Amino acid sequence: PFAMGNKVFGGARAVVVTDAIALHYTTSDLRKDVSAILGVWHTCGLPLKLNPAEFQELFGLVVDAEIHFETFDTNSDGCVDVFEVLMVYIALAKGDFEEKLRCAVSVFDFGGTNDLGYDEVALLLAATTRGVHKVLSA
Repeated sequence: PFAMGNKVFGGARAVVVTDAIALHYTTSDLRKDVSAILGVWHTCGLPLKLNPAEFQELFGLVVDAEIHFETFDTNSDGCVDVFEVLMVYIALAKGDFEEKLRCAVSVFDFGGTNDLGYDEVALLLAATTRGVHKVLSA
């Protein structure tokens, strides 16, 4: 019989993150930190792009806000895609998969149906891969 994934290797693999930027997101708590960020984002009118001041205000970064902003502003246009940053927080924060999925759906459920269509899933996956790539490449 064939075995795949974790079964072959005897259990889940741990990813060791040592970069300071990535560590910031992996030490965040989904329920406490990310839920608060999503609440502020909704209160601010759900902006799609953020300048440095908006970025710092939304994400509450006191230390190294400029470095975090520059991590996401890879084209140096002075704005970052809020979806990329939110998905990095959701994907890398401490929390279980179902909670992360609920948070992600709440970000991309543009129709308010608690269900994602093909286009919404495509946006979710693109934002997640771009954002995580930027953080882990920093």
